[in-house]
Amino acid sequence: MICKTAVVVGSAQCVFEDLAKLQALLPDRKDYIVFSVNFASMLPIKPNYIVGMHGAYIDTYKNIACIKAEEFGWIKNFYTVSSFGHADYVYKDLGGDGTSGRFAVDVALKLRFKKILLCGVPIDGTDRFYGDIKHDYAPLINYKEWTEQDNSKVRSFSGNTKKLLGEPTEAWLTGGKNE
Repeated sequence: MICKTAVVVGSAQCVFEDLAKLQALLPDRKDYIVFSVNFASMLPIKPNYIVGMHGAYIDTYKNIACIKAEEFGWIKNFYTVSSFGHADYVYKDLGGDGTSGRFAVDVALKLRFKKILLCGVPIDGTDRFYGDIKHDYAPLINYKEWTEQDNSKVRSFSGNTKKLLGEPTEAWLTGGKNE
């Protein structure tokens, strides 16, 4: 069976609430691929891909995921993805909108995922769950990236991305009429 659903996990403070919403939406499903963005590799959710536009930090993100794998007993079978550097996969042609969250969406689209769910990727300037400084996204870095592309495959659980893309529903995930 080919997995058709990707979950992009960012590091905004809402990530914990978003992951709870994901669990409520997909209580019996584990057939999705997780794209862990930057320091989201610290979270207790097993990544399949560790994604970051910051190629210089990709090894740091991977090392954190390896520590979590040992802590939770996961098999360390994940890949690193960046827009430059020495990651397992480098997509120089994908720049996101200046955010690693959008870059992860673009990677998932390039890999032909049918549905992409965003957790902890509100793109609204909120703090990170690990206490980093706020980011000024004003309020979205580049609306063109989020509005001029076909984003029908992407939904978000929170923030500006939820307002712009809509929230994922069971009907949307299954291709029902009330998408």
